[in-house]
Amino acid sequence: MRPTVMKRALLVVPLVFAALLVLPTAPAWACSCAAATPAQLVDRSDVVLRGTLGDVAEPAGLAEPSSGAPARSYRFTVAEVYRGTVAPTTWVGSAADGASCGLEGLEPGREYVVFAQERGEELWANLCGGTAPADTRLVGEVEAVAGPGQAPAQALPESPSGQPPGAVAPGSERAWLVPLLGGLALALGLGVALVVVVQRGHRRE
Repeated sequence: MRPTVMKRALLVVPLVFAALLVLPTAPAWACSCAAATPAQLVDRSDVVLRGTLGDVAEPAGLAEPSSGAPARSYRFTVAEVYRGTVAPTTWVGSAADGASCGLEGLEPGREYVVFAQERGEELWANLCGGTAPADTRLVGEVEAVAGPGQAPAQALPESPSGQPPGAVAPGSERAWLVPLLGGLALALGLGVALVVVVQRGHRRE
């Protein structure tokens, strides 16, 4: 095999490595939501509440449990609870990007009906879950399914750590090195295998 062919073959290695770095960061697909009735939305949720949005935080390292996408935390001052048990001040996580089915267009100071699922000690909501402004129609539909709202549980803490869910443990800010090093190792392995194949072909000639 000619040296130029070998050089061209070796050019594949950096291209493979570049692809490994780019592909995990690109969304696999846009969010698509199927139509659901209020009864279905309530049934799918562990917690349904009506509350006013306060802060929106983006703790470093916080990720949506199902997709691993970067996430935000929304702090709600709870007025009524239709399902589940929550504190008067409750944080709800969601993917930061609508393409990853994260909540979109929520405005601080506005009241919402939030449909959320429990993930360990945290609550998570998504674009398809039904969370929307708490207008009379939506509140009436939820109450028709779940009954009148109850006051939040005063004895519950705001969150286990007293801060937005997703606080980063010491050293976890470097967690991104794991996939990076894994990709580098894979690229190097492919490069070694490619060199071996090229050398064998050269010897046969």
